Amino acid sequence: MNKGLMLGLCCDILVAAQSSRYGMVFTNMGLTPGLGMTSLLPALVGYHFASEMIVTGKLYKGRELKERGLFNYVVPVQQVMDVALDIARRIVEKPRYVIEMIKETLSLPRRQAFQDAMSREYLMYKICFTHPDTSALIEANYLD
Repeated sequence: MNKGLMLGLCCDILVAAQSSRYGMVFTNMGLTPGLGMTSLLPALVGYHFASEMIVTGKLYKGRELKERGLFNYVVPVQQVMDVALDIARRIVEKPRYVIEMIKETLSLPRRQAFQDAMSREYLMYKICFTHPDTSALIEANYLD
């Protein structure tokens, strides 16, 4: 849920399953977001919805996020791989040097914001991981 969505948000094109659950559950564990999510998520879905996702730790079905612009495609789980492979086939047909230049240019603002956020998030993590409540929350909610 968390790691998959976070990794996905670092990608250029996203295909999600309608019935799968996605969210930012850091706060449920007494943690703050990592991997640049405090910058990347608001840039993708807007400040207000990103704030809601991060502070509530709520999980959303792919179909609930369809209209939020978080994913390029939201399809039944059985079609995810087919759609992703179709997109990949269309991209691979293009000249590699063209795709590389486009990717470099399109991703520059995201990469810069990502680096800034990572510095702030590192400091937040240092505080969270030393706070006594964090261990208790993780143990109570995620460990058997």
